[in-house]
Amino acid sequence: MASLFVIEVTMVYDAIIIGGGASGFACAYAALQSAKKVLILEKNESPLRKVAVSGGGRCNFTNLSISSKNYINGSFCDKAINKFSNKDFVALMKKNKLHYVEKNGTQLFC
Repeated sequence: MASLFVIEVTMVYDAIIIGGGASGFACAYAALQSAKKVLILEKNESPLRKVAVSGGGRCNFTNLSISSKNYINGSFCDKAINKFSNKDFVALMKKNKLHYVEKNGTQLFC
């Protein structure tokens, strides 16, 4: 007679984020600030790969001269920029003691 083994694995997450890119990690960071359990699902071999190659491989993470005028759908971008601006991101970098380099007066690189 064959034996039947049942293994129950229960994992409970407060947030499951699909996509391990910059936005996915930003969402995870925000959730973790509220002591949430977070799972990030990424289909590619390594998360944040596109971030690492941005800015010609120098990891450009923001620009100090961001404006909704630079985008096709400016009104949508205004809302997003006002919720979490490039200045907010720079403050987050400083709070976490992450160093960056400024080039050309506007570009910020890891």
